Amino acid sequence: MGTRFGLNLFSDRTPPSARRRYALHVVVYAAIMFALLWPAILPFNRFEPQVLGLPFVMFWITLSLLFALANTAALYRYEYRVVRGGYDG
Repeated sequence: MGTRFGLNLFSDRTPPSARRRYALHVVVYAAIMFALLWPAILPFNRFEPQVLGLPFVMFWITLSLLFALANTAALYRYEYRVVRGGYDG
């Protein structure tokens, strides 16, 4: 195919649907990371209101961790089932 320069994120054998799926997960992770950084967390940095007995900022951090967990689980299930050809119940 000629000489390739730059960052090669995917193998030539990676199907376009898998590339889009991986890119979507990267966007979700970037949004979660941005939501926890200094300028984005300022509106949530409050003690009141309390949610489930937690200050709102702690609830926000916990919620973002749960979103990251769900995103990782979805990526794992997709990769195991579709890319590697396994079956995950």
